[in-house]
Amino acid sequence: MARLLVEQESGGEYSAPIEEWDTANKIAAMTYDRMGELIKAVLSTIQVQKGKSPPKYPAKPFPGPRTAVEDARKALARETGQMLINWATPHAADG
Repeated sequence: MARLLVEQESGGEYSAPIEEWDTANKIAAMTYDRMGELIKAVLSTIQVQKGKSPPKYPAKPFPGPRTAVEDARKALARETGQMLINWATPHAADG
């Protein structure tokens, strides 16, 4: 848990080490994610006074292991997005 906090503070994207990711950890992560969804659903039923916003629960899915293939997919998506931006706005393209 401390490592997760440090990773989040430093801006790095945490992913669980693959060697530590077993069935029990997968089930725990799935339970964490479903509980977050349940809390969001319950909070959405709360009636609020006019002009006030409902309470929010900022639950993100628990981070599982990340592979090099997933990293490559994200990098390719970023490059494709940048190419599209450069094509649509050539005056703003990086030099």
